[in-house]
Amino acid sequence: MILDLFAELCDPWPDACFLVSPEGRLLTANAAGAQMLGKGLAELAGKDLADFVSDSPEMVHRYLENCVKNRLQNPGVLSFLDQEGDSGRYHCLGYRAFSQKDGNSLVFLRCFPPQAASNQFSTLSQQLEKQQGIQHQLQAERDLLESIAQNIGAGLRIISRDYTVLWTNSVTESIYGDTLGKTCYSTYAQNVDICPWCGVREIFATGKYSVTSEGVRYDQDGKLVYSEIVATAIYDHDGNITSALELVLPITERKLAERQLQDDEKRAEALLSVAQMPWATREELVERAVDEVVRLTGSKVGYFHFMDEDLQTIDFGAWSAAVSSQCDAISSSHSPLDKAGVWADCARLRQPVIHNDFPSQPGRKGLPAGHLPLLRHMSVPVFDEGRVVAIAGVGNKEARYDDLDVRQLSKFMASLWGIFKRKQMERQVLSAMEKWEMTFNAIDEIVTIHDTSMRIVQANKAAGRLLQCDPAELIGKYCFQLFGGFTEPCPGCPEVLACESLLPQVGTVYHTKLGKTFEVSSCPLIQKGELHGFVHIAKDVTQQKLLEAQLRQAQKMESIGTLAGGIAHDFNNILVPILGYAELALDRVEPSDPVVADLSQIAKAAYRAKELVKQILAFSRQAEHELWPIEPHLVIKEALKLLRSSLPTTIEIRQKIASDCGAIFCDPTQLHQIIMNLCTNAYHAMRDTGGVLEVSLCKLQISAEECVRLSLELMPGSYVRLEISDTGHGMDKQTIERIFEPYFTTKATGEGTGMGLSVVHGIVRNYHGYIRVDSHPGLGTTFQVYLPSAKDKAVDDGGDLDGPLARGAERILVVDDEKTITSMLQMILEKCGYQVSAVTQSPVALALFESDPAAFDLIITDMTMPVLTGFDLARRVLAIRPGMPIIICTGYSELVNKEKATEVGIRELLMKPVTTRGLANCVRKTLDGK
Repeated sequence: MILDLFAELCDPWPDACFLVSPEGRLLTANAAGAQMLGKGLAELAGKDLADFVSDSPEMVHRYLENCVKNRLQNPGVLSFLDQEGDSGRYHCLGYRAFSQKDGNSLVFLRCFPPQAASNQFSTLSQQLEKQQGIQHQLQAERDLLESIAQNIGAGLRIISRDYTVLWTNSVTESIYGDTLGKTCYSTYAQNVDICPWCGVREIFATGKYSVTSEGVRYDQDGKLVYSEIVATAIYDHDGNITSALELVLPITERKLAERQLQDDEKRAEALLSVAQMPWATREELVERAVDEVVRLTGSKVGYFHFMDEDLQTIDFGAWSAAVSSQCDAISSSHSPLDKAGVWADCARLRQPVIHNDFPSQPGRKGLPAGHLPLLRHMSVPVFDEGRVVAIAGVGNKEARYDDLDVRQLSKFMASLWGIFKRKQMERQVLSAMEKWEMTFNAIDEIVTIHDTSMRIVQANKAAGRLLQCDPAELIGKYCFQLFGGFTEPCPGCPEVLACESLLPQVGTVYHTKLGKTFEVSSCPLIQKGELHGFVHIAKDVTQQKLLEAQLRQAQKMESIGTLAGGIAHDFNNILVPILGYAELALDRVEPSDPVVADLSQIAKAAYRAKELVKQILAFSRQAEHELWPIEPHLVIKEALKLLRSSLPTTIEIRQKIASDCGAIFCDPTQLHQIIMNLCTNAYHAMRDTGGVLEVSLCKLQISAEECVRLSLELMPGSYVRLEISDTGHGMDKQTIERIFEPYFTTKATGEGTGMGLSVVHGIVRNYHGYIRVDSHPGLGTTFQVYLPSAKDKAVDDGGDLDGPLARGAERILVVDDEKTITSMLQMILEKCGYQVSAVTQSPVALALFESDPAAFDLIITDMTMPVLTGFDLARRVLAIRPGMPIIICTGYSELVNKEKATEVGIRELLMKPVTTRGLANCVRKTLDGK
């Protein structure tokens, strides 16, 4: 049928026409075509078109393939060979046609020389006009056109100048229905006016032959339909445009695919922007997301609300900027789902909802006062593991919302929720990491995390402080390299044991490089049975170990002190009669008697023994150091006399001691201790080689400028400087920095405790003085001690044996368990004129007092006695006779001091041994109530 129609229509045409298969096989040709190829029609049937052209077969087949794919005329150029084999260029117009027999596509090919080019439809119209006298030929041509029009696979219609549809093919009728006699715009998009993209209007207005445009409309289901419309002018005999042929090609699938691709690209960019934004709260994220979906969907407003599906409540989360600026009815409270408007239908139905005519939407509630008017609205639910967790919506788009808008909003919100969950997880992880880092760095102990080869992978700030570097600088280094300076694990490292046992291990490690002792624990990190590393905790216990050593030393010293206190008590009891009887003997002989000198030496020896006992008591913490103004040169000279006898003759002592230095506030015993410790250290520095020990004392005035220049930590003023130097081996800078540390010593084991200079430093600082040292290896050492001068004059130390004794006639009861002491005290007091009763047992004394409480004016009792101590005796006496004057004598006691004695009512506390004059003065002072 198609071949017959082709022959009837094309044989009269002057242009060469061919009917060709898509593969290039010639089915037939008109007379002009056979003549051009120099073949008969029978010879041409079944031949390959490529055999008659000089172009490559690939180019010919590509052109025919394009003709089949294209619904419009497809122009081209082919070079045909004539009978002589010469090539000639021909313009070609290819059309897709259909065979009614099998429905396969064919190509209707019309070829003409360049000067004979004409348009498809204008040439057809002209040819039809030329053949209008031949009725049967015209009918045949119409039938062919009708067949082609009905089988072309696209909508065709002829539109008059008043836009009335004059003719349509079956495809157009399937699209628009019966449109004959109606305006094209009313049937295409149900518009009341000409479509804005109308190509027919442009042809009528400009006289163009052909105009291509794109149209868009909504079908009965509200879905978008896209078309490519080719309008071609139809002319009358005079060349006037009388109508237009409109070819409507459906391109909805292609346009939707293009739009989806564009939507996907825009959505990806928007999601990337949201994902990369920094945020602190979920509100910041959703506010940004709402602005993005408003932009992506071409809307005016938008919102995002969190939802609790269990409670069926909606939390008003975020609104777009336009809503926030124009709407006065925004609420931030929770709303029950059953009271929400139709805009929340997506949550109820659990699917997207579109309201393209919101004002007339059935069931919608009236908008509250101040609410932004809604014309169109679209909302979608957001799911998380099958649960609705939020709803998102947009509104007031100029065009209708469609399925692609739903797709864009749904996909964006689904991806947004994933971003939101990821960001929440990241924030939780970051918060956990920050808390872990804060905790990790707040630990005062040195904490490092190691890999299995003992390399540091993380270190806290305490580790950085210890090694004086940034903790990041420790990463990648071996722990034993940093802490010990070793090339292999430190001796005793518990991490080696932990690696073998896979159990936590603890040990003590001393690092010579740092000079510190660490208590180290190492805990293996095991996951799924595999060792991944270690947590290494090192606690600096250097000070703790030092304190433990100090505690042991203190306990040892306390034991020695307790022993020394007991010795002092017994020694005092021995000294009391020696000193007392020596003084009594002095009073019984004439001053010119030669024995006076001997007795005086005995008394002075007793005084020195008394001071020695004071040192023993101070050592055992039984005597507090009382400060009074003394002349330091006397103590220094006395100490050097004592020291001279103990030093070898290889050491020369040189003295430059000024006697006009004035007084300083100090305890003579402590000053004596300073001299002895510094001189003893000097002796140890020179004992192997001998040398010179030089001791000097002078008074000087120190100004503020000198304090700065000499780096003296002193206040400007008057000072006494004690300088002790030696010519020994000296010290290096590192040793000087540590000499005042407790228990630091350079001496061999057993030669010193390391406490001497520490004690000296403490005494000097307690006196508000300053001690400095200057030493160099091989050049000796010099210590300078600066002590503030005292304004008061020096006091007598109580050793004066001359002068009258205080006297009286009162009755005194003396109690002491040592018979020699009671006898001596009785003799001294009776010599001073007192009436004395002496007993050696405290219960006897108490009974004597109880028998006649008014028989005595004063009681002098020893502290340490069997049955009743002096303190107990005093309590019993005062209970009988309140206000009774009592003096307690003690050489050593942990149970009584001046404060306790005063609280009980004891008047005076005397430390043994007492001198005659000291006893007489104390008795007189107590009796007089002074």
